[in-house]
Amino acid sequence: LHLQFAPSATGKIEERFEKTRDLIAHLMKVEGEKQLDAGRGPWSQVVFDEIKSIPDDITRLGWLGLLEHCRSLEQTLPGAKWSRKSRELLVARGEADVVPVLLKWLSLGPTPGQLPGAVSPIEDSAYQKGLVWVLALSRERDVAIALADFGLACLRKIPMLGAVSQKIALACAQALGEMDCPEAVAQLTRLRACQRNLLGN
Repeated sequence: LHLQFAPSATGKIEERFEKTRDLIAHLMKVEGEKQLDAGRGPWSQVVFDEIKSIPDDITRLGWLGLLEHCRSLEQTLPGAKWSRKSRELLVARGEADVVPVLLKWLSLGPTPGQLPGAVSPIEDSAYQKGLVWVLALSRERDVAIALADFGLACLRKIPMLGAVSQKIALACAQALGEMDCPEAVAQLTRLRACQRNLLGN
């Protein structure tokens, strides 16, 4: 029931549904179970907990800055200014250091630790979309494969609800289309074939 009252891809939810969702969330609580921080979904909670554990203040703030930049991408496609800022952040933190960490976060899947019927909430997809586009600046084969894998996980169908996250699956496909990497073409074909099959069913 809680999943069915999730906000739309734009984060909008009717007030009457929001109250119902909050009541269901209260009933779902289990004594001693760790609760998500405000504004966090299961994916972003894992990511921010990892960042919180970084002892060095400058490093920790750098990661927080990168994630907030990811979250700032509201358009379907990033503009030149956003992409330029992404490149600057990658260079400042060191692409060789940043990309493996971002890939590790993608490998969590869109809804880590959740039941099979869980969709990716807006609290997570807002960060995931930007992260996908930051990774698209890379030319690495492993990045293209990881983007396709994440897109496929987002396309998984949930009965009565649709895909886990059609919005992020689309971002993965668009990002692969923009990557300057031969492997991206093969992975985009793979992702689109899966998308066609799902739509056909």
